[in-house]
Amino acid sequence: MEVDQKLYEEARKLLTQHPDQAASACYTEDGQILTGISVDSPHDQACLCAETGPICEAQKLKKRILASICIANDNRTGRVIVYTPCGICQERFFSFGEDVQVAIPQEDDPTQWHSVPLKQVQPYWWKKAKLG
Repeated sequence: MEVDQKLYEEARKLLTQHPDQAASACYTEDGQILTGISVDSPHDQACLCAETGPICEAQKLKKRILASICIANDNRTGRVIVYTPCGICQERFFSFGEDVQVAIPQEDDPTQWHSVPLKQVQPYWWKKAKLG
């Protein structure tokens, strides 16, 4: 299952309600959409990415995540931009497998995305050496 317009629209709805946070939407293996927002904190290390909520929810429901997108408002331009999952979220997504599809922004236009497997975003994932 790839990141598609429907998944983007679900994240966009949440972003409209929480314009100062990042928003994400994830497909589970049965087609359910889980959403989340970033959590800010006065202590930067205590902040949580928008994907954290859906990842925790999927684990609670014992479901695999198959695809994810994360977006945020760019206050400088007024556009909605796509974020590649950060390194910590990539590690979290790997618990669902290296074929999880994630949105990455197009180089020339961060408001557009490509859906790529996690293994393409991080082809030299450290645990492959340990498992392989």
